[in-house]
Amino acid sequence: GGVAMDSLYGKIYAGGFIFYLTAAAETGLVAAPPYWDGINDPDPIGPWGCWFVDIPGAQGTAIGTGAQNTIDIIAGCQATMAAGICGNLVLNGFNDWFLPSLDELNEMHLKIGFGATGPNENIADFRSYAYYSSSEFDSENIRVQFFPAGNIEIYGKISPFFIRPIRAF
Repeated sequence: GGVAMDSLYGKIYAGGFIFYLTAAAETGLVAAPPYWDGINDPDPIGPWGCWFVDIPGAQGTAIGTGAQNTIDIIAGCQATMAAGICGNLVLNGFNDWFLPSLDELNEMHLKIGFGATGPNENIADFRSYAYYSSSEFDSENIRVQFFPAGNIEIYGKISPFFIRPIRAF
């Protein structure tokens, strides 16, 4: 409706901070606000879980694959820790949160994290360390993104990193 899409990033909508919009801006993704779990400052740290367990279907890295990765992780592993925390979250009236895929996590970094510019630079109050993605690398490792630098690396599933749920609207 005549509004630049870039001006919508960082706005609160549908339970969180907008960080991704489709070309027509009809759908998108939001990240949970800081302190979303009501306890931590501002995100919990925990293991990804499922050590030495290959999760079929949880290798998606593209935008739009985080929700299915999360479903696959929860279905394929009893110790779903990070994915289970996101997949079972009820926040701001929504119960469809999930652990972001690698590209979804990178988009958060670029639009509302340390990679954003101007007033959106780290508007979502990310910590200066790594965040889990739902993108499994293999039975022992997952893909993570470091904030503020933005580098993407592969680490063991047992490594303690931050968790930030997202949801689609």
